[in-house]
Formats: sequence, C-alpha cells, structure tokens
Amino acid sequence: GEEVFMRLVQDSSDSLTIIKTTEEGAGEDDYDNNIYIQSSSSSSSSIGGNGEMITITKDLLKLKDTLPESRSVNDDNGVGDDLKSPSSSSSLPSEAELLAMRTIRRVASISGAKELIPITSAHIDAVTYIGPGGLEFAQRLVELGGKVKVKTTLNSQSCDRRRWKELGVTASLARNANSVGDAYLELGCEGTSFTCAPYLLPSRPKKGENIIWGESNAVVYSNSVIGARTEKYADYFDICAAIVGCVPNVGVHVEENRAPTIVIDATELIQDHLLPSFLMRGGNTTTKSTGNDDTTTTTTRTFMFQHGFDSFFPAMGWTCGNLSEGGIPLILGFDCLPVGTVSDDNLKAFCAAFGTTGSGECVQFTLL
Repeated sequence: GEEVFMRLVQDSSDSLTIIKTTEEGAGEDDYDNNIYIQSSSSSSSSIGGNGEMITITKDLLKLKDTLPESRSVNDDNGVGDDLKSPSSSSSLPSEAELLAMRTIRRVASISGAKELIPITSAHIDAVTYIGPGGLEFAQRLVELGGKVKVKTTLNSQSCDRRRWKELGVTASLARNANSVGDAYLELGCEGTSFTCAPYLLPSRPKKGENIIWGESNAVVYSNSVIGARTEKYADYFDICAAIVGCVPNVGVHVEENRAPTIVIDATELIQDHLLPSFLMRGGNTTTKSTGNDDTTTTTTRTFMFQHGFDSFFPAMGWTCGNLSEGGIPLILGFDCLPVGTVSDDNLKAFCAAFGTTGSGECVQFTLL
C-alpha cells in the first residue's frame, strides 16, 4: 500500500496495476502470494501466470489549482468545487494545502458531509515509523510548503529521540524514526509533546471544541471526559486536517450523534464487588454556631480502597468496549461510588482499554 501510494505521487506513470499471483498449491489465505506493481509503461509479459489485477489511476491524486470558495457540498461524486476550509485565508495556498484539501474533500464526500467545520487543535498519530511510505509522505508535505494551521501535538515516536543508543535501538531505526519526527516538527507541530496522552498537556481542549485526534485512547478520553469532539481519525488524514484547519462535519462532531445507542448497567457489579473494597474511616466533625443558639454539624469522612480498585477500570473499559458493538454506551453504576474516589487516572485507564476493544469514539457515564 505504501509503495502504490508513493509511486502514484512521485512516478511519471499515469496509472499503476497491482497483480497478485498465487504459488501452485497455496491456499487463498497463505502467505505464498506474490504482489507485483506495474506502471502503465511497463510490459506485463515479465509477470507469468494468471492472477487478480487492479489498476489504480493517478486521477485520485490530481491537485486543484486553487482552494474552493464556500462551504457547501453540492455533488455526488465528491465535495463540490465550492467547498472551502473555514480557516482559509485569501493568500495563495501552498501545494501541500491543496493536496490536504483534496484529501479532506474526498473524505467528506465519502462520509456524506454537507460542510466542513473549523478545528481548534490536532494530535498526529502517524509519528511512528512503520515504513518508508509514511516517512516520505511527511517529508513530501514539507517539500510542498506545508504548515499546520492549528495547535498540533505529536504522538510518541518509535524510539527515544535522544537516548535511543542507550536503549538498544539500531542506528537505522533511530535515523528513520527521528526523520519522521523532524518532518512533523518542520510542519509546525509542537516539539514538546511526543505523547499518546495529549489530554495531560496544558494545551488540552475544552468542552465543545471540535478537534482532530488520531490516537484511540485520546479520542475516547477527549469525547467522554473532556467533552471535546473528534472522530477516530486515520493516520495521514490527521495531518491533512491540521494543515487546512478543518474536518467534515460528521460523526460525533454532530450533537445528535453523541447520544448513547446502548445501555450497560454495571450497578449491581459495582455494588456487590467494588464498593466492598472501600474502607470508611471515622471522619472529622466540625460544629458551627449561627449566633442564634443554632448549630450546624458537618462530618467529613475519608474513603480508602483496598487492592483491586485501580485494576477495575481498565478491566471495565475492555469489557464495555467488547459489549458496545461499535456504538456509544451509557454506563450505569459509576455514580454509586463515593464522590471524589474516581480519579483522572482511573478514567484514562478506562478510556484506553475501551479504545482497544471498542470502535466507538465516545462513552457516556452517569458519574460525569
């Protein structure tokens, strides 16, 4: 996939043909399949045997000369020529912005979006080096003059940017990993991030803000705990949206799509198995006189929990992700817990586990 994409971008060929041939005696699911990528100018005679053939044309990546002028979507085959990023200026866009806008428009068309909406921040997931294609894509955006339009943080790299040698990382992997990070820094992303938990940074979004985050645990946390709005965005689409400053108005960006679609009642589980883990200390009692022979007595109790409380949240998130069937669950029962006992770390663990097994972007808690 990387090779096809990069050759479509860089080669002079108008199209590429993917040919798959299967070795004699190999099953459909075996790894003994050969994949050949052939440009339109190549001869197919060198590829023996029969196989499946798919031709991909360069039309998919054809760039527009200018950004469109308005925000509507007006055709069935793609976002209309009059669709514009809400944050676009009157200055001539860079080639990187044209490429990014074409990508945003195509995704908007596929997802049925009627408009693009501005975002306030982005978090780039594709900072891990997984092959030359991802590195070349980021470097190509730099060469084309790309710059992010919003505050943009970065996910963790494949290795430590400075101490890779002490950690036993090979020089070739470290070079490629740092090159990916360097490319995104040149695009204007924040160099002090490199974390998969951007919600812990001072720059975390506020409730109601539309953002684009590409890390699964961060997506669930931002939607469910902070109340910001982001889909689970794919790698490379995230940086395209950061460059143009907008996303299609679909999914959980839309208010009605944030409503729960499934109820998971954990009340009995929490009452029978989690609440008994709490130990209640005798609290401090304070008496306050009102001056009219009336007194007000307040008792403050301190709750402590035994082993097992912290491990409940990732286990519960993992289970709820499996049970939610891709929907947005409303989870009942967390309000049974004593006030103040559920920490941000507990919710972070829940959201990370939910994002691992569930495809939904959001969770609703009675606690929150």
